[in-house]
Amino acid sequence: MMKKWLLGGIVSAAMIASVSGADAAAAPAGQQLTPEQQQQLIQMLMQQQQAKAVTIEDAVKTWPDDLAEYNGKKFTKTEFVALLKTQLPDGKLPPGFTEERLKQMAPQVIQSMIVRDLLLEEMKKAGITPSARMVKEMWETQLKAATEEQRKQFAAALAQEKLTLDEFIKDQSEDKEVQLQAAIQTYMEKYVFTGIKVTEAQAKKYYDENLDQFKEQKADADSDKAAEAKAKEILAELKKDPAKFAELAKANSACPSKEQGGSLGAFGKGAMVPEFELAAFALKPGEISDVVKTQFGYHIIRRDANLANDPADNIRASHILITPTPKETIIPFDQIKTQLIQVLENGEKQKKFMELNNELLKKANFKMLMAVPANQAPAVQL
Repeated sequence: MMKKWLLGGIVSAAMIASVSGADAAAAPAGQQLTPEQQQQLIQMLMQQQQAKAVTIEDAVKTWPDDLAEYNGKKFTKTEFVALLKTQLPDGKLPPGFTEERLKQMAPQVIQSMIVRDLLLEEMKKAGITPSARMVKEMWETQLKAATEEQRKQFAAALAQEKLTLDEFIKDQSEDKEVQLQAAIQTYMEKYVFTGIKVTEAQAKKYYDENLDQFKEQKADADSDKAAEAKAKEILAELKKDPAKFAELAKANSACPSKEQGGSLGAFGKGAMVPEFELAAFALKPGEISDVVKTQFGYHIIRRDANLANDPADNIRASHILITPTPKETIIPFDQIKTQLIQVLENGEKQKKFMELNNELLKKANFKMLMAVPANQAPAVQL
């Protein structure tokens, strides 16, 4: 199933970010994962998926009945569970998400739930009511504003789910939670985000004052040719003496596997990028490949003998990875100005939203009743 369109999905977004944050750390920002890192990440994700999912009720069973107070009324554990289930329909925390992590996030999650309730009161005063028509109109607006590439990606996602655009919009329009999120977005745009507009000149000023943020490491044609030539030189040396594979890997490979003489251990199909996998599985034990190019650079692959306890459909391989030397360049302003304007406007909207959070919670005399972990700061300052 495609995920719900949650314009204000603060709870689910925070939880997803928290679960995936450790996995993202496997690769430095702006860099691709090496084949070894890919394998490690896949194993980590598989372990998380295999971990027993915890129900929301079990995760909060030691919590007090009253979690917070606002406008003279209590926000209860029962309400918390019911609201969380609107974004986690199976009633379980995401794989790898622990009870302790939920407790650490509780202040932010509880505040976001209460702010939503307070926003509903403001929306009623403004005469904004959730409706199917509102969702449909908002989808039409978003699709018109999307780029051709974004529309193609969206169409591909729908095709994978065997849905037409009309069917998808109808399904979204009838979903009460999506209607509510659309109504909140409508209110925010009409009453909170008014006047937020970043001009091209303002974006250019930010760009000029923060050039370090727009640096990228990119290999040019010359460094790519040099990497290929070096890989071919190493391959020629290996043809003369295959026994030097581990030695040459330790001396030349850009992959962390060089510390093990280039060994990647055992892996199955789907664990590596297609070009690497095709070459590795085509080899016989002991054979060394020609130079293989992938998005990571140039590889020399050796198929290794399987161990007795390896799965039957897995193989073992070692490789030497030669990567082009990247050069530091600055992304041209014209290439990113549209995205930068959007990012800066979103940043201003986030500030406005947090200001509104503070204002609504302060006005409602919000107070946390549940004990907050010592290392957990509140989501907003009152």
